[in-house]
Amino acid sequence: MRLNKIYILAHIHKFEDGHESKKIIGSFFTKEKALEILDKYKTLEGFKDALEGFYIQDIEINKLNEKKLEKI
Repeated sequence: MRLNKIYILAHIHKFEDGHESKKIIGSFFTKEKALEILDKYKTLEGFKDALEGFYIQDIEINKLNEKKLEKI
């Protein structure tokens, strides 16, 4: 099996003062693995109060990617 894409799990926390904290949590071979890790992060301090900030994006490997992040 040849893998041609990965799944990026990211989080963007937007604060009341207007600044943002952006984190790439990890990259995974399957969406299922990204969702498994997402479930763990949903309970962590700094993330659990900003659940709307999680994103999973599929990225094709060895190709220019022009997709925007999509909310879960």
